[in-house]
Amino acid sequence: MIVPVVVGGVIVVRVIVVRVRSCHDHIMPEEESPMSIDLATAPYAVLVLRLCLGAMFIAHAMLKVNVFTIPGTVKYFQSLGLPGWFAYLTIAAELGGATCLILGIYPRYVALLLVPLMIGTIVMEHGKHGWLFSNQGGGWEYPAFWAAALFAVFLLGDGMGVLLPSPSWGF
Repeated sequence: MIVPVVVGGVIVVRVIVVRVRSCHDHIMPEEESPMSIDLATAPYAVLVLRLCLGAMFIAHAMLKVNVFTIPGTVKYFQSLGLPGWFAYLTIAAELGGATCLILGIYPRYVALLLVPLMIGTIVMEHGKHGWLFSNQGGGWEYPAFWAAALFAVFLLGDGMGVLLPSPSWGF
């Protein structure tokens, strides 16, 4: 952008480099911008996050269904003091959430809705096994990172390859 500036009574032409700050066409002079996000590749980064998170949810749901079996998962949830139907709800949330993340169906809000599921695994099971996920019973580092990645998708937005975009909050 070319900006005329008056310096000591003389008009000087100053060139200011601007960069798009967000997908809402806000601009800020480069010299004042605290951001360093590559807006050309960021939507693809969100897509990669969505695909990886979705694949992880599918893997964990299928582990419950095929390896632990649904009756075994129900008994395990009951051993934690949870109602048995939470097992069905968890498997449905994992498979439904994975589908929405991978296909891009309201992915920003689906990611946010899945955060409590991951926090629940920390509170109900993994938190008592310490930090490292390699600990006996699995510590809370992996579900905490998973929750943070989901929250990052919420903050970043839908990304590329979206079937149904998340409604905007208007800011």
